[in-house]
Amino acid sequence: MFDIGIHSPAAEKDVIFKDGTLKLYKYMPFNKNTLDAFINEYTWYSSPMSFNDPFDCALVKGIKFKEFFLEKKKILSLTTEYNNLLMWSHYANFHTGICIEYTAYDSNNIEYLRQKGIFGDSPTDRLLIIQNARKVRYEKTSQINKYLDSLPCSDQDLMTLHGEKRADENAEKLYSKLSEALTIKHESWSYENEYRIIHDGQNRSFHPGKTTKIFLGAKMAPQDKLTLSTLINSDTELVCMEFSQNKYELKQRKLNPEIDFKGIGLQLDS
Repeated sequence: MFDIGIHSPAAEKDVIFKDGTLKLYKYMPFNKNTLDAFINEYTWYSSPMSFNDPFDCALVKGIKFKEFFLEKKKILSLTTEYNNLLMWSHYANFHTGICIEYTAYDSNNIEYLRQKGIFGDSPTDRLLIIQNARKVRYEKTSQINKYLDSLPCSDQDLMTLHGEKRADENAEKLYSKLSEALTIKHESWSYENEYRIIHDGQNRSFHPGKTTKIFLGAKMAPQDKLTLSTLINSDTELVCMEFSQNKYELKQRKLNPEIDFKGIGLQLDS
């Protein structure tokens, strides 16, 4: 099977900047896997086979090619919002989990990580960093079916077309067309405002940006808040989410040990 390119200059222009700085967010439950990721300093890239949308990354024809996408690709799903009520419910275990804020590495950060051997010699536009995240397109059913109709109908048709494109040096256009399947979802998922970092490789990789904040769910247990507070460094701010008493929204405040660790038997210095 041939390699499918997943980076494009156009994708880099879609990322979201807040106050002049690129920030993206990752919701997750707080469990033993999350603890392991903090302790061992990695981010988990999921296989599309574990996604809750059965059509996600499967909008291709041909059995072998579909298997290639579903088994080889690893994806980190990010979003533009930290206060989305549905995302907290669906991906942070009903507000008991967390949401990590990743802020883009600057050139000095990237050079330091290269020297540490974390990023290696890959060009910057190929690094697994939020600057290279691709925006998910949310389409109507008719638009998705139109895209599917434009693809080869079988593995054999795909390989034949691949050979023809290589012969006339248009293979990159074919790769680009096929790779769109990795970032197309039905419009019913649009509330997620998703961006994706995609690669062929292992599930574990280094963090895609600086961990500048961690938002704690409005229903997170005091013991879990305490546990997390012992694992992060002083550069990361812990922020507690709360349900507003007056509006349909989430509020935020800084972690307060006297409030947030209450009831777990700690003697706090006054």
